[in-house]
Amino acid sequence: MSDGGEVFGDGHGRFLLACIRLQIDCFTKKEILANYSRVKMSDRCVSNGIGMITAMIFFLPLLLLCSFSLAHGQGCPAGQQKDPVTLVQIEQVWLRAVEQHDKAALECILADEFEEANFDGSLIDRRAMLATVAKPSTVHFELSELHAHVHGNSAYVRGVGGTRSQDGKFHAKNRFTDIFVYRDGRWQCVAGHESHFPEER
Repeated sequence: MSDGGEVFGDGHGRFLLACIRLQIDCFTKKEILANYSRVKMSDRCVSNGIGMITAMIFFLPLLLLCSFSLAHGQGCPAGQQKDPVTLVQIEQVWLRAVEQHDKAALECILADEFEEANFDGSLIDRRAMLATVAKPSTVHFELSELHAHVHGNSAYVRGVGGTRSQDGKFHAKNRFTDIFVYRDGRWQCVAGHESHFPEER
């Protein structure tokens, strides 16, 4: 395969071919080669000074479609800081995601292998936890006593979940610990444990 210079000119050719190589995640190799072959057949047009026009005709739809696909794949945050503040924020996002039925936000937080040991001894996996988003909730929960500890690419957060009565008093319901790993540029929860308080504090 040409390096692109003979088809589009050195600068534009290398740029467009670099874009083609980035389409592997968006299109099959067969589709990419088919588009490249169509432009390759237009060598005679290049010599007449219309190479870039040909390139735009064949490749602009390809690039626009891939840009659309990539935009939809950027829902999860990347480049999160490895600090306690970020982890505390993630716990708050998790809580709000459940209350606001934001499944996409929760999908970004939970690792594929996520499991939580519930207060009754049962295990809740990622699928079951995501299902909680669809359940209607009339109770507004709050988090307190959040403490995050980072150890390189792993971390854990310990906190208390509860409700607040009309008089403003916080009523603790459970204590939890969530374990995170840093993967794909963000913190993902791989395991958790929850214990209910035997009586209201």
